[in-house]
Amino acid sequence: MKMPLKDPENLSISSKDPIMKNRASLTLPKLMFCFIILTSLTCAFYSLKLLFSSNSNSNQEPLIQSIVRQSNPQKALPQPGSSPNPETLEKTSLKHIVFGIGTSSNTWKHRKEYIKYWWRPNEMRGHVWMDQPIIKNNTDDHDDAHLLPPIKISSDTSKFMYRNPRGTRDAIRISRIVSETLRMGMEDVRWFVMGDDDTVFITDNLVRVLSKYDHNQFYYIGSTSESHVQNMDFSYGMAYGGGGFAISYPLAKALSKMQDKCLHRYPNLYSSDQRIHACLSELGVPLTREPGFHQCDLYVNIFGLLAAHPITPLVSLHHLDIVGPIFPNMDRVESLKRLKVSLNLDSAGLIQQSFCYDISRNWTVSVSWGYAVQILQGNIPAREMEVPVRTFFDWNGVGGENSFSFNTRPVSMDPCQKPSLYFVSNSLYNPKTNQTASEYVRFRVPNKKCRWKTADPARISRLEVYKKPDPTMWDRAPRRNCCRILPTKKKRTLVIDVGVCRDGLPLDNKASWPACIIPAREILEIPVRTFLDWNGVGDDTVFVVADNNLVRVSSKYDHNQFYYIGSTLESHMQNMDFSYGMAYGGGGFAISYPLEKAKMQDECLHRYPNLYGSDQSIYACLAELGVPLTREPGFHQAPRGNCCRILPTKKKRSLVIDVGVVRPLKSSDCLKLKEI
Repeated sequence: MKMPLKDPENLSISSKDPIMKNRASLTLPKLMFCFIILTSLTCAFYSLKLLFSSNSNSNQEPLIQSIVRQSNPQKALPQPGSSPNPETLEKTSLKHIVFGIGTSSNTWKHRKEYIKYWWRPNEMRGHVWMDQPIIKNNTDDHDDAHLLPPIKISSDTSKFMYRNPRGTRDAIRISRIVSETLRMGMEDVRWFVMGDDDTVFITDNLVRVLSKYDHNQFYYIGSTSESHVQNMDFSYGMAYGGGGFAISYPLAKALSKMQDKCLHRYPNLYSSDQRIHACLSELGVPLTREPGFHQCDLYVNIFGLLAAHPITPLVSLHHLDIVGPIFPNMDRVESLKRLKVSLNLDSAGLIQQSFCYDISRNWTVSVSWGYAVQILQGNIPAREMEVPVRTFFDWNGVGGENSFSFNTRPVSMDPCQKPSLYFVSNSLYNPKTNQTASEYVRFRVPNKKCRWKTADPARISRLEVYKKPDPTMWDRAPRRNCCRILPTKKKRTLVIDVGVCRDGLPLDNKASWPACIIPAREILEIPVRTFLDWNGVGDDTVFVVADNNLVRVSSKYDHNQFYYIGSTLESHMQNMDFSYGMAYGGGGFAISYPLEKAKMQDECLHRYPNLYGSDQSIYACLAELGVPLTREPGFHQAPRGNCCRILPTKKKRSLVIDVGVVRPLKSSDCLKLKEI
C-alpha cells in the first residue's frame, strides 16, 4: 500500500530558526553514516545468500539425478548417437533394428538362400556370425555377398565350460551374438533381433510388432515352441531362437555387462536360447509373447497352421529344411518365392484367415489371404474354423492333440468330408482401385465319389479374391477380417471380397436355448445398463488381489476398440479340452464396452446349445466377431508362486524378504517358495 506524499513545505527546514539550523547540521552526518552501514550490511547479506544457494544447488543436483537413475534405471541408459526427444517422436523402422544371424560354415552354403529371401541389403543392418571363415572353392557359381549380410567370426569362447552331452559348444558363441553386436557401437539402435540361418523373417511385420513397445524399456520379445513336450523340456517362458526374438537396446546393454559371468553359471544348458533366457531371468525380465514368431517344431506339412494362423501378424518361420514345402509340387525356395508375391502386395494381411458362409449352397469358405482357400460342406462355427487342422506332427514325431501347445483338430478320414483346397497362383495390385486381386487354383486330388445332397465344392476350379491392402490393421485392436461371396457369371469360379467385419456371421441353424448359457447372456448385458468403459467378469470364487492392478492392466488398452482380455488355464489338458484361445471365467476377464455392445449374442447363443460353461459361450460369440483373446498372465484360474528378493539382515534366526522391487536380480536373489 502506497503512503500519501507529505506536503513539501513541511519537509523544508527554515533558515530563520537557529535551533533548527544547528540540529539539522548535526543530524546530516549521522544519517549519512547510517546509510553507508545499512548498504554494506545489505550487500554482505545478499552475497552470502547467493554463495550458499550456489553451493546448495551444486550439492543437490547429483543427488536428484542419482534418485532419478535409481528409480528408473532403464530410461537412464541413453541410445548411442541420438538425442531422446527426436528419437521418441520418430516411429520405429528397419533402420532401428540390427539383426544377428547364427550359422556355421557347414550349413551356410545352402541355408543362405533362406536369408536372401528376406534380407534387404540397402535397408537393413546386421551380421551373420560364423564359427570360422569360409573357404571358397573354384566351383562357386558367383559371388553373392552383396545379397547377404556381412560375415563376422565369433570371438573365442574356450574359457566357458560346456557340459551338455547332447549339444555342441556353438551354443555358447551364438548366445553371445547380441553382446558382441552391441560392442560394435552402431548408432541409432533400438532393437537387436536374433535368428538362425534357416529363419525367414517377414520384416515389415517385425517392425509392426516392435513398434508397439517402448524400446527404452527392458523388453525380451518372442514366442515359445509349438510342441508341448519341447516347452516342458526347455521352458514355456523362453523365446526360441529359431523363431527369432528381439531384445531392446537397454536390455542388451545390461545383458552385455553380466553375460560372461552368467554363462559360467550354466555349463549344463543345451542351447543358446536357453542361456540367454537364464541370464535374462537373472535380470528379472520375462518373455513378452508375440505368437507371430514361429519356431515350427513340427514335421511334415504345416498347411494346417498357415491356413488357420492366429490373429496376429506373421513375423517368422523356422525349420524350413525339416517341414515340407508350403506349396504342393514345388521345392522349399520356390514355395517361398510364390508366397513373396503376396507378401510384397500386403504384408500385414499375409496368411490372415477370414471366413464366410454361402447359405444357399451350404458352404463354409476359409481364406488364408495370399496362401490358400478352403471350401467345406456345411456351416462350421467360427470357434472351430479358427483351430488349425493337424496336418503335422510335433517335434517328437507324435501327432496327438495333447502334443501341441495350441489347440488343433483332426484331419477327417472321410475323403468326402475333407475340404476342397485352392492355392494362390498369382496376385496383382490395381492402383486405381487400391485393391489386390488374387487367383487361387484348385489343388487336384484323387477323384472322390460323394453323394452330396447340396452343391459339390469340387465344381469350383478357381477363385478370385479381392482385398484392399490395410497396412495399419495392426495399429488397431486385433480382429479377424471377414470375407463376402460376390455374385458372378463366370463358370466354375467363386468371387470373394475380403475386408473388415461388419456384424456377426449370419448362420441360420437355430437350436434350443438351455439354461446353462443364460449367465453368458447376463454378463454381456451389464454394460448396456451401466455404460462402463470396461466390464470385469469373474466367478463368485474370484479373489481380486489388487483392484488397482486390474485398472493398470485395462489402462494399457484403448477401451474404444474391441478387446477381450484375460488368460488361459494353468492346466495343459484343460486348455486342450476347452481352448487355448479362451479367457477362463474363474480367473476373470475384461471386455471393452464397444465389444459388449456388438449386437449379435442372442442369435449366437442359439448356435451353441452343447457348450459346457458360460465362458465357452462368450468365447464362441467373440470368435464369430473375429476378436481374439489378448492374454494377460496376471489373471489366474489357479494360484502360482512368485519370486522374491532376500535382503541382508543382522537379526538372528530371521529372514528378511522384499517382494516387488524392480532392479536387476542375481541368480542367488530369486528362489521358489514351496514351504513357508
